[in-house]
Amino acid sequence: MAQQRGMSFDKFRQRFQTNESCREYLYQLRWPRGFVCPRCGAAGGYPIKGRSEYSCKHCHKQTSVTAGTVMHRTHLPLTVWFWAMYLVARDKRGISATQLSRELEIAYSSAWYLLQRLRSAMGKRDPKYILSGTIEMDDAYFGTPSVGGKRGRGTDKTSALVAVSKNKDGHPQFLKLKVSGLAADEVKRFAECSFEPSSKVNTDALQSFQTALKDFEHHFEVFEKGNGDLRWVHTLISNVKSFVLGTYHGLGKKHLQAYFDEFAFRFNRRFWQDQLFSRLACAVMDSHMLLTEGEAADGVGPRDRRQQPDSGGVVDRGEAVHLLRAQTGGKVQHLMALFQRVLAGADERQHVAGAVPLCLSVGEVYALLFQEQLPASR
Repeated sequence: MAQQRGMSFDKFRQRFQTNESCREYLYQLRWPRGFVCPRCGAAGGYPIKGRSEYSCKHCHKQTSVTAGTVMHRTHLPLTVWFWAMYLVARDKRGISATQLSRELEIAYSSAWYLLQRLRSAMGKRDPKYILSGTIEMDDAYFGTPSVGGKRGRGTDKTSALVAVSKNKDGHPQFLKLKVSGLAADEVKRFAECSFEPSSKVNTDALQSFQTALKDFEHHFEVFEKGNGDLRWVHTLISNVKSFVLGTYHGLGKKHLQAYFDEFAFRFNRRFWQDQLFSRLACAVMDSHMLLTEGEAADGVGPRDRRQQPDSGGVVDRGEAVHLLRAQTGGKVQHLMALFQRVLAGADERQHVAGAVPLCLSVGEVYALLFQEQLPASR
């Protein structure tokens, strides 16, 4: 796979200078073990002569390698998509639509569309990260208050919830960012979707936090700015604001979550900066598994995914293993419990769909369980 480190933009464009070279790369991501029909789940297909599509040998469903992904039915060449992904991955500060349009010599509207679609793919990977252990959480505000408007809590700026998990040394691990109100039910929904039930959550003494986090080990008090118990979440809030304001000027509430998704995607993969292009490409291709029913193309929605023996999704073993660890704490007995209902009646070619939003075959799960090949969590 193409890596960011050691490859200039010129060399990258030489590597992916045709739509066909891009399509071959995407094919390997989507169907690493060969074509699998998105409709019937059967293996085996053939390219349709003169078209960039494949036909299933069994049900004759015709599909393309980008069908159902954020690149579906795009009018932009695949080369432009690839070059845009490279530029997005290259600069950890992000790239604006103005910069991208200038670099690729495309219209501003096309550049903006590309970036929004890429951020959508990034956002669909966010559920892979479930925070566990000790977590710092706080609220934050983005945007400019109205003239004479109040600052701080009670402001008319856009509110958000920010949470970061810490490792045993007290250093930040993974981040969650969500545009959200601060009512207790909204905070509770955020926590239930983002935290392991056994997590210890540190917050300030906001009443809605106290109400919403009753089911967690919740430690709250009035913290001073820079205090050790909330130091990392305050640092990250500052970093997010610098990221949003420094690269993307005049950002409104409507698109704020998309920029949060980009920041979180980058932060949660900061130790794999040289692999960010390949991980972004995986996110783009994996988006066909994570689309909502309203967004899904070619009739492939969440209900279909659970029934497909091989959905053809991206096999990103490092991220899959991380998710297993995040959901189970890395304990074998918990892994067994997680997959018990899935393994029943499953054969070697079935994927663990539903329980884990990634493609690990049942055979691979057994290998991870019984050969003790779970690497360290990323």
